Amino acid sequence: MQIGPGIQIGLLIGRNDQVIHICELKFLKGAVSLTKADAENLRNKVSIFIDVTNTGKQVFLTLITSFGIPPNKHSIGLVENAFTMDILFGCA
Repeated sequence: MQIGPGIQIGLLIGRNDQVIHICELKFLKGAVSLTKADAENLRNKVSIFIDVTNTGKQVFLTLITSFGIPPNKHSIGLVENAFTMDILFGCA
């Protein structure tokens, strides 16, 4: 979904309980560690989504990665949920 110039969302999940998950998909050869720039980009993406859609729903940021995301000062308080890609394919 393209929501503005240079802003793309990989996957949106709307739930019946008035929650929307903005899913960022990162498929790399190792764990994803968010940098300050990554965190700013993700905050901006969420903010623009809320502004453009004028949603009154609660919006959560969810990361789906190949090998997980180690918590750090940039991800704590920003990323609500982090999953590996196994959840997409029913592998566990």
